[in-house]
Amino acid sequence: MAIGSWVALADADAPDFYDVRGVALGDVLNIRAEPDPHAHKVGEIPPDGTCIRNLGCKGGLTFRDFTMGVARAGGGYATVLVTHPDGGKRAIFFRNGIPIGADTSEADGYHDFSARKESDLHLIRVGPERYEIPDPVILGG
Repeated sequence: MAIGSWVALADADAPDFYDVRGVALGDVLNIRAEPDPHAHKVGEIPPDGTCIRNLGCKGGLTFRDFTMGVARAGGGYATVLVTHPDGGKRAIFFRNGIPIGADTSEADGYHDFSARKESDLHLIRVGPERYEIPDPVILGG
């Protein structure tokens, strides 16, 4: 078994969806034309707003905000553990070098898992989360 640690290649230039947090009941989250509290207000979202679609905003988390470790058992069997900036973790399981699932739970919402491969890069989705994991992380090298 081999254990390593790398910077995760999570697709996190900006999330696909947002939830509103930390806004008092009876208040709203103001949407501004620019990322400046004095910029022109273009809209507002209620304090319990969820699943707010990102229509192209960039910024937020980057690859460097995540850490990743891997435990390999040979033959392409591996578990990749991604640690999110908030301390949350996601394990992604590989068999014969192919992603087969992730650790989801009822509390997590039992997110759907999907994966596809482009060249030597695994593109993985676990619900709203997206990860890019290259073959050398799983297979070594």
